[in-house]
Amino acid sequence: MASGVIDIFDYFPSAPAFITTNLPDASGGVNIELWSGSGLSVTGFASGCAAIGDTGYYTWSTGNIKSLSAVQKQYHWRMTSVSGVDVQQGDFILRSVEGKSGMMPPANDLSDVLVAQS
Repeated sequence: MASGVIDIFDYFPSAPAFITTNLPDASGGVNIELWSGSGLSVTGFASGCAAIGDTGYYTWSTGNIKSLSAVQKQYHWRMTSVSGVDVQQGDFILRSVEGKSGMMPPANDLSDVLVAQS
């Protein structure tokens, strides 16, 4: 993530975006903390980050956020090594598509589909 730029991801729980950052001195693992745009701590998600081989990069899936409470929501994240030595932070926005579920309506129930009349 570039400094001063906020990434925007579409919310697709079945194909989530990933937050990835470099924590080269992280030994023993990395955890992530989240805050909503209003500054409230977000809880109830898997906070462990996965190492990408021996590269010093760690990643966390936005699929760990189980649902959105708004069409678009900004989050602030902080990844910290278990030892507390290495810390990176940033922001991202999750944008809802298809009624916040990330799923298309089933073919036998098209009641939520808008049809253009010509």
